[in-house]
Amino acid sequence: MKKPKSHCTVSSNLLLVGLFTLIVGFAVGFDLGRQTNDPDASEPLVEKVQPRIPLVPVADVNPGERGEAKSESGGRRLSQSEALFELAGVAPELYHEVQASMSDVLVLAMVEKLALEQPSQVSSVLDRCEASQRGYLSIAFVRSLSLQSPSEALQWILNRKGQLAGEDYESGLNEALSAYAKGSPAQAFEYLDTIEDSELRGNLAVEVAKGWAGLDVDRGLDWLRSLPDRNVPPAVLYGCYSEILGALALQDPKGAARELERLGSDRLQGELLPRIVSEMSRRDVTAALDLIAEQVDQTTRRNSVLALLDENVEQDVVAAIEVIAHHANLLDGEAEEVADLFARMSRTAPDLLISSFDDLPNHLRTTAAGSVLRTLLVAEGDAELAQEWVETLPRGEAFDRAAEAFAGHYAQRDPQATLQWAGKIEASERRAAFLSSYIERADTSALPAIAQSLRDAPIREEARNRSLALLNRRMDNELLNLVAR
Repeated sequence: MKKPKSHCTVSSNLLLVGLFTLIVGFAVGFDLGRQTNDPDASEPLVEKVQPRIPLVPVADVNPGERGEAKSESGGRRLSQSEALFELAGVAPELYHEVQASMSDVLVLAMVEKLALEQPSQVSSVLDRCEASQRGYLSIAFVRSLSLQSPSEALQWILNRKGQLAGEDYESGLNEALSAYAKGSPAQAFEYLDTIEDSELRGNLAVEVAKGWAGLDVDRGLDWLRSLPDRNVPPAVLYGCYSEILGALALQDPKGAARELERLGSDRLQGELLPRIVSEMSRRDVTAALDLIAEQVDQTTRRNSVLALLDENVEQDVVAAIEVIAHHANLLDGEAEEVADLFARMSRTAPDLLISSFDDLPNHLRTTAAGSVLRTLLVAEGDAELAQEWVETLPRGEAFDRAAEAFAGHYAQRDPQATLQWAGKIEASERRAAFLSSYIERADTSALPAIAQSLRDAPIREEARNRSLALLNRRMDNELLNLVAR
């Protein structure tokens, strides 16, 4: 025999059916949730929304006018757990048994999921929540609903002004407007003065800039020029210009450069010029270099050169080397970035980097030599070509580093080759440091071969004797350790 449904459950089902019927009847014949991406729309989209959800707060309607304003608890506000379980289809009277498993994360996840699937039910439940719970749940609801229908989400939160705490209302409004601005930036911006929180106002302005950047850069520029009249803080202005000029740089880098120059802002110049140079260099490297040459600020010039090289280094190795050589002094202190550029060039065309090696200033040759050797010895596996090239290098730091790289390359398998290359290192301190490290790290089984190779290695007698002393000490320690076992 089936157990009869409780009065509470039946009442809830009837309530949901009635609410669903009312909403469906209201929605029939309308294209629900439709939006337009036309920024020229003369009227705000929010005025045209045909809602799938009760835009007016349900709990604020007189019970005699709208039956759905009543709750199963006779109008009592729902707690967080009751609201969650009602949304999940579980009888609210059972919430005490599993209340221990509740968490804010679980509640928010449920609200955000059901906002996309059953927005009407979520809206009704939120309107009946306790005031302490309604705020952050409403923000989550608006954030999720904005993914499907920004205009509906915006109208919903606008109609809850006064029903939510001021901070919660502004946060929800910011969520809705940020999504709404993607398709209707002009209309979204009209709500700026309704938000008191300065951080949220700034966020909205930047989101509007993103909207213009994606829809109409020219109109976005006109909008930008009007911002100072709205007392927008400088930091927010920088963010807005960054979005729109960044989009303009993709379409018309020269135009973006002219607009940036017109602004006369050193901060924006430093931030945006490298991006403009990068885009410009795709079309005209010469024009990009001319633009760099016009810059007075050294940091801006350096970052712009690096941006240009980053964009083009693999497309034209010879030209990239010319740029590096010409701006060598500017690149001082950027060892890591320059090393990365050389590494990319050596992977792309090591032969071109080798043939252009003499064009580089001395202080950059060492970095370039290391990159070429790593590529030839490791990636390409062409030790013969690498050796032929290294032998042509003039003696100095670049050659010493190359010789050390070769010695390290053979260290694990060929003591004789290792010591031959180590003996070619002219700087005594570098040579001594390598030999010491090599002897200390060598595998125990390789020590006899190293001892034999040391006696015949082409190194100075002083270095040989010092190395043999280190080797003997290492072998004595190994013998003592063996006996101790």
